[in-house]
Amino acid sequence: VVLSLVLLAGCAGVMGGKVDTITVTAETAATVADRAVRTNALYKQFCPTGAIKAEDCAKWAAFYPKFQLEYGLFYATYKGAVLSGDVTNAQSAARALEALSDQLLIFYLTSQGGR
Repeated sequence: VVLSLVLLAGCAGVMGGKVDTITVTAETAATVADRAVRTNALYKQFCPTGAIKAEDCAKWAAFYPKFQLEYGLFYATYKGAVLSGDVTNAQSAARALEALSDQLLIFYLTSQGGR
């Protein structure tokens, strides 16, 4: 997924002046995906030890599948927008990714109590 987004960003130059927005979104998407994987690893490591509260672990267990679904929807929307040159939909997808990233950040910060 990350490689595909980077390739899409590289190909986006044909859209005439829109490459900055698209590149930033691709880089942001890669960062968000990486943060999700690392956050999941932290919850897997610290939930069984009790270092992260059980309530927070349950919230993560409910959120992570939702994140994966919403990230997949973001990616499909973003990819389609980039390939078709639809900057408006690419920007809309970027806003959706930002909201998803904000939710993820809360879980990431909570997981830091387990370190």
